[in-house]
Amino acid sequence: MLSGVTSIREYMIRPEKGGVIALLLLGFLLLSLGVMLFSSHWLAGAVPTLIGCGMIVLGIVYDKRLKPKYAVMLTTAAQEVRTLESRDRAFIARVLAALNQAVIARG
Repeated sequence: MLSGVTSIREYMIRPEKGGVIALLLLGFLLLSLGVMLFSSHWLAGAVPTLIGCGMIVLGIVYDKRLKPKYAVMLTTAAQEVRTLESRDRAFIARVLAALNQAVIARG
């Protein structure tokens, strides 16, 4: 199985940030709307301002909770294959070390 493998490396998969960006943009939009409405009536401005601030806080918390995934990438003469994925980087490092030792032992 390892005879065709030419290289083994770690690959980081960044989390998608589309939801975070949408939440932050909508929050800033509501915050801006609330600030503009404050001049006409305080309650009409307070509601979108508070909702916008809440959305901004949720977007920041959501962004901080997103963690990248790590993968083992095997390269052969024909293709590159992502074989194992985990959020635990130490686990991927142990797998990489074991695979590298197997390739060395193979000769």
